[in-house]
Amino acid sequence: MAAAFVPQHALPPRARPRHRRPRPPTCSIRPSRRRLLQTAALAATAPLLPPAQAFWPFASPPQSTSSQQTASTVFSVLPTTIADVNLLPVHFESAVQSCATADVVFLGEHHNSLVDHTLQARIISTLHSTSSRPVAVALEMVQQKFQPALDKYVAGQLSELDLYFATEWETRWVWPYELYLPVLRACRRFKIPLIALSINSETLNKLREEGGITNLSGLEMRTHVGDAVVFADMMRESGFKTYVNECITPSYAAHYKLGLLNETTNFNTYFTSRMFRDEAMATRAVRHVLANDGTLICLLGADHVKFEYGVTGRVRRQLFAERTRLRDKHNQTTVNEPMPEVADPLLRTVMLNPGPADAYDTTDGSLKLEMPVGDIPVPIADFLWFSSAADAKPRRQIRKTLLPPIERLTSS
Repeated sequence: MAAAFVPQHALPPRARPRHRRPRPPTCSIRPSRRRLLQTAALAATAPLLPPAQAFWPFASPPQSTSSQQTASTVFSVLPTTIADVNLLPVHFESAVQSCATADVVFLGEHHNSLVDHTLQARIISTLHSTSSRPVAVALEMVQQKFQPALDKYVAGQLSELDLYFATEWETRWVWPYELYLPVLRACRRFKIPLIALSINSETLNKLREEGGITNLSGLEMRTHVGDAVVFADMMRESGFKTYVNECITPSYAAHYKLGLLNETTNFNTYFTSRMFRDEAMATRAVRHVLANDGTLICLLGADHVKFEYGVTGRVRRQLFAERTRLRDKHNQTTVNEPMPEVADPLLRTVMLNPGPADAYDTTDGSLKLEMPVGDIPVPIADFLWFSSAADAKPRRQIRKTLLPPIERLTSS
C-alpha cells in the first residue's frame, strides 16, 4: 500500500505526532511555527480546499473546480500609447505558440493557489505536446542542492512522499506541497526535466546577517552571480528605483505580515537577500539555456515576474551579455566565419490569474497594467492568463475581437 500524505494544517492539534520521521502507511508531519503562521494566513485570505478535501493521498489528485474545467482566457498586454488599448484577447493556441518560440517562459504564480498550479500544469503539458522544441521546468520552490532529488523523481526513482522529504520542503519552502502536485505529476508523466532554481538556505542566511554579500565566499559569488557588472548595472537603471518602491517594498510588508521573516530581518537585509536570490535564480536559468536547446519554463512567484526588473530582467541582461561574449570570442578565433550581431533574448512573461493585490492601481483600485519609467510604460507582463473567463476581470479598454499576440501584429 502506497504511503499517503496528510497535510499537517488539516490535523487537529492532538493528532499531530511529536516526531518528524515518517511512519508508513500514513505520514503526518509536525508543523513548524512558520508553517502554522503561513497556514493561518492561507486559511484567512484564500482557502482553497473545502473540508471534505482536507485529507487526500498523493495517489489521488484534488478534484477540479468549475473554473479549472473551463477554457482559459488570455490577454496580451499593450502600453496605453498603442491606440489607447491595454489588452488584446488572444487564443489559447496563439499564446502557447508564442511561448513555444521563446528561450524562457516565466509563469508568475500565487504560491497558495491550486488554480494557478493546475493552470501551470496545463500550459506545461500543452507546450510539451505541441512544440517541436524540448521543454524543461525550473522551480523556485526547490533549492539548488536538491537537484539530484528532482532528477530521481522524474526518472521514477523517488515517490512523491520521498521527494517531499528529500527536498526538505516544509522548512525550505513551507507553502503546501500538495498544491504543486499537478505540476510535478505532469513533468514526471512526460519526463520533462525539473530544474532546482532557488538559492540554498545556507547561503541565504549569510546574506541576512550583518555584512550581507561580504559574508559570501568567492565560490558562492561565482556560483550565483553570472556577471557581476550586469548585476550592479541593473540596479543603477532609472526604472529600478521605481520597481523597488512599487514591488519590493510592498513585498517586504507582505512577508512581514505573514510572519515569514526572521526577527532580525529589516528592509535592508531583506532587500539584499531578495536581489541576490533573484540574481542567483537568473544565473541558474541562463546557464541551463546556454547549455540546452529548447524552452525553459520558470515557475516563480508573481513578484519575481512582473514589471521586468525581477528575475525576468536579470535573465534578459545576463543572456544577452553572455551570448555577446561567446560571439566576440568566436569572431576573434574564427575570422573567416564571423557570427552575426546578437539578438535580444526571446522571453515571455505571464501573470497567472492576476488581481489588484498583485499590482494595485491607486486611481481606480484595479489591477495596474504598467509601471511608468520616464515616458515609457513598462507592462506588468506579456500575457495575463486566467483559468477561465469567469476569473478574468481586466480593466480599461479591451478589443472585442480575438487577435494574435502583439509581436505578430502589423503596424496597419
